[in-house]
Amino acid sequence: MPHHQKNILHQMKFILKYFILCLFLYACKGNKEQANTENTPLYSEPHSVILNTSGGYALNQLTGDTIKPIINSSGDTIKTGVPISFIGKNIDFEEKYKSEIINPGTLIKKIIASNIHPLPENIKTTPFDTTQLKKIKLGEGDQSFILRNSIGIVPTGISIPVTGEKITVKELRPEKALPMISKDEAIANIRYLDVEQGLWSSYISVLLVDKKGNIWVGAGDNGVSKYDGINFTNYSMREGLSGNSVTSIIETRNGNIWIGTYNGITLFDGVNCIQFTEKEGLGNNHILSMMEDKTGNLWLGTQGGGITKFELKNLEEGTGIFTHYTTKEGLPGNNVTSCIEDNNGNMWFGTNYGVTQFNGNRFLHIVPLDGFDNTPISALLQDRNGNTWIGSGNGIAKFNGKSFIRYSEKEGLSDNHVSSMIEDKKGNIWISTIFGGLNKFDGKRFTHFNQAQGLTNNKVIRIAEDKEGNIW
Repeated sequence: MPHHQKNILHQMKFILKYFILCLFLYACKGNKEQANTENTPLYSEPHSVILNTSGGYALNQLTGDTIKPIINSSGDTIKTGVPISFIGKNIDFEEKYKSEIINPGTLIKKIIASNIHPLPENIKTTPFDTTQLKKIKLGEGDQSFILRNSIGIVPTGISIPVTGEKITVKELRPEKALPMISKDEAIANIRYLDVEQGLWSSYISVLLVDKKGNIWVGAGDNGVSKYDGINFTNYSMREGLSGNSVTSIIETRNGNIWIGTYNGITLFDGVNCIQFTEKEGLGNNHILSMMEDKTGNLWLGTQGGGITKFELKNLEEGTGIFTHYTTKEGLPGNNVTSCIEDNNGNMWFGTNYGVTQFNGNRFLHIVPLDGFDNTPISALLQDRNGNTWIGSGNGIAKFNGKSFIRYSEKEGLSDNHVSSMIEDKKGNIWISTIFGGLNKFDGKRFTHFNQAQGLTNNKVIRIAEDKEGNIW
């Protein structure tokens, strides 16, 4: 290799060694700076102050703020940092905290008695003159009203032949129910069933006790559950119901179960379901109430379609006749929430605009008392003595044909918003309410049953009585 090439190679080696040395020194410097940054304390060093036990401090040693004295509720300044003598106050314990020995049975009676509310003295009775009531002959109501549904215009006031859609019920699978339970703090003999015991839903919309003792439960939007004391058997649209939102259940004299829903009605004979909806001739699919009269006709209260009389002609074929009555025929309102038949064969309908009596030829609009005129009626009942009970959002009114007596919170009712009423085997009137639980009225006093007594909720929608006299 020539001499000049050796010199160039030597110089390049020197330069490379110098570059590597500089790079190493720079890296060490960077690591040192990074280490210094990483080791920087998050907080400053603590500030130490010598404790002054003799005079204390007038200023905060850290902030320099003035230290304010401690003032008690009497306005006195409290000394701190020094011992303070005190003298306690003597209290006669036996005098201040007198004890009383109560027999457990007496205690229970006192607790239970708190939910009993006797009627006030001299309760007001309002005379009633039926000759002054508004009477509308059949067909002479609001002629401007036209009933329409999803199919089209529906004729009213005339007979319409109908045929239901027959569906064979699919195989049913009963599910074993768990035992009924009680709330731990219950002070009344109240037991309940919930989803944990096998119910389809905690929201119960309707109840029926059939002739065999089965409990039929409208389980919100989940159809119907039949409870025989051991098993639940559940029915929904899958099994043949016209709808899952159940609003009413009745048992007719021949033992058939009729189920009203927000999508028409279903007849269940134990083997087949026969559906009747707007498609089959109903004036409105939203069923609010149902009942069977003495001649075997069904009456179907609807939401917006008035009341429908249903004469079933052939059970096997599911044929019959619908007759729709609306405000055009004389009803005060087209939402019929309740219907009953009195001892004289008259029909009573509770509507969104008051209550009316129908004898087949004319409607008699009943105006019980102030607060019931043009008021939505939620429940109707006729007791064994022939009295008609009218429930609304303003309490209840008892009508004996000549006078009215009003019962509200003022008279001892737990809540004015009445949802349903029944009469038990002993003649007691049971009233369910939206906000005040359940009431038993024996003619002299109201006895309240709510969550304090063991109910799971103070909103009670429906009531039923079984063969043993139990209230559901």
